[in-house]
Amino acid sequence: MHIQDFADRVFIIDNKEDEIEDLKRLCEEQDIDVTVFNPETDDEPYTLKKNRQLIFADLMLDEDVSKYKSNLSRLIKLLSDIIPVDFGPYGLVVWTKHSELEDELKKIINKSVNVNQSHTSTDEDEIDEDMPHLQVPPMFIVTMNKNEYIAKNSYDTVLIDIENVVKKSNAGFFFMSWTTSVNAARNKSIVDVYSICKDYEHYDENISYLLYQLAINHTGVNTGNLTVDSYKAFDELLYADLFVQQKDELNPHFKEEPTGTLTEEDKKKACGKLNAKMFIDNDAIVQNVIVPGNIYKLKGDATRLKIINKAKINKEEPYTSHDVAIELTPPCDFSNKKINSRIIVGYIIECVDTLIAKDIKKLDGNLKGDYLYVLKNIMIEGKNCYMVFDFRHLYTPNDEDLKNPAIFEVWFRAKPKLFADILQKFSSHASRLGLSDIKLS
Repeated sequence: MHIQDFADRVFIIDNKEDEIEDLKRLCEEQDIDVTVFNPETDDEPYTLKKNRQLIFADLMLDEDVSKYKSNLSRLIKLLSDIIPVDFGPYGLVVWTKHSELEDELKKIINKSVNVNQSHTSTDEDEIDEDMPHLQVPPMFIVTMNKNEYIAKNSYDTVLIDIENVVKKSNAGFFFMSWTTSVNAARNKSIVDVYSICKDYEHYDENISYLLYQLAINHTGVNTGNLTVDSYKAFDELLYADLFVQQKDELNPHFKEEPTGTLTEEDKKKACGKLNAKMFIDNDAIVQNVIVPGNIYKLKGDATRLKIINKAKINKEEPYTSHDVAIELTPPCDFSNKKINSRIIVGYIIECVDTLIAKDIKKLDGNLKGDYLYVLKNIMIEGKNCYMVFDFRHLYTPNDEDLKNPAIFEVWFRAKPKLFADILQKFSSHASRLGLSDIKLS
C-alpha cells in the first residue's frame, strides 16, 4: 500500500506558490487532484465539500519565527474554516524547518478539538476564548522541511518520505491502509456483481432482481421496502473482498501491546460506543415488520411478562431499567414462518457510569447463572448499559401483538453476531441433559 493509493485529492495551503509548483506537478502525475489555497491573495477560505486525504500546509505563513504561536493559531483557524464535520479522514503534512514545533502543533490541535469541553487547567496559555473549533482532527501529522526539497530542486521522493513517516504510526497507517482496502474492495464487489449479468439490454431489471433476492436472503422478509436490507446484504459481499485485500497487510504489526493514556472512565465510554457499533442496529427498524433480533420494550399488556430484576444493588440508589424482549426465532423457522415468533424476556439497565467499583462487583455477582445472557457495557441512546436476557422466560406471542407498539414497542435490533451468540447460548441452555438418579439415605 502506497500513499498515492490512499490520496486521490490533496489540498495545499501556502503563500509561496512558486515553491510548491513541483509538488503540484508530482501529485498530478500520480493522477491526484490538487487544489492550492494562498491565504495572502485568495479570498477567505471556503468550506470544502469533498474530502481531501492529504492537506499540505506551510506552518510559518508569517516568516517571523518569534511569532510561532500566532502562526499555529492561524493554521488551526484555516483548517477549522475549510473542514466540515463530515469531512472524513485526512493526514496533515506541515512544512517547517523547526521540527520541535510539531509538539506545539499537537497541543494546539488538542485544545482546538476539545475547545467546547470543560477543563481544569490553571495554565493561562491553556485557555484561549478565541480558539477555533477543529471538528475533525487529522489522523496523522507529518512535519517536513520544504527547503530540503527546494535545495535539490525536486519533490520526487516526497510521497515516499511521507509514507515512511506514517508507517511509524500504527494508528495512522492502520486507518490509511484500511481506507484504501475498503475502496479497493468496494470497486471489486460492484464489478463482480454487475458482471454476472451478460444481457445488458435488461441489465437494470436483472441487477434489481439480484439485489432484491440478496435482501430477502439477508432478513428472511419478503415484504415492505427492502432497500436498506439490500445495502446490508451487499455489505456482507464487501466483507469477503475486504478480507482478501487486507490479509497480506504487514502494517501495523502491533508487536507490543499499546498502553495508551485513557482513564478508566474514558475506557468505559470507548467500550460502550464500540460495543454498540458492533452489536446494535438502529437502521431500517420498522414496527410492523417482525425480524429475528428485534428488541422490544414491554408496554401495556406485555408488562405482565416482565421478570424480577436480579441486578438490583440496593433500595436506596435505584437506577433506570427497561423491561425488554428479543425476537429469537431461528432464521430457518422464521423464513418459512411455520411457527409463532419466539421471544426471550429480559431488561436493560442504565447503570455503568454511576457505579463505583464495589457496586459493579456486586452487580456482576448478582447476574450469574447459566440461564442468564449478560452483555456488559454497551452504549444505548448515549448511556452505558447492561443488557440481560433470562432463558427461562420464553414466550410465543402472536404477530399482531408484536406489531403493536402499545404492547411491544420495537427499540433496535441485535446485529447478526450478537443475535447468533444469544441464540447459540439459548440453544445450549435449552438442550441441557440431566439425570435424576436414586439416592437412598
